[in-house]
Amino acid sequence: MKHEFFERPEAGAAWNAVLPFAAGIAIGAAVALIAAPVSGRDARAYLKKQGRDAAHTVAAEGRKVWQEQVKRAAAAIDAGRRQTEMSIRRRVETALDA
Repeated sequence: MKHEFFERPEAGAAWNAVLPFAAGIAIGAAVALIAAPVSGRDARAYLKKQGRDAAHTVAAEGRKVWQEQVKRAAAAIDAGRRQTEMSIRRRVETALDA
């Protein structure tokens, strides 16, 4: 016994499903145009400014992170150099004492 969900759709069934969707898109676009608080030109200018501001903020934060990482790397290199020097001194002293 087959369920009616698996039966073949009628010839115009696809249009019956698409038509309300297309009507919703058209009505939504019309409402958006009517209810828009600013013109397209103003909206684009605002978005462009916001994008620029965001890019500058990200760049400034990136520079801060970069500078901090450079300091950390320099400190790690310096600590490694000191550790290597101490290790070499101990080995030389041990070799001289032997």
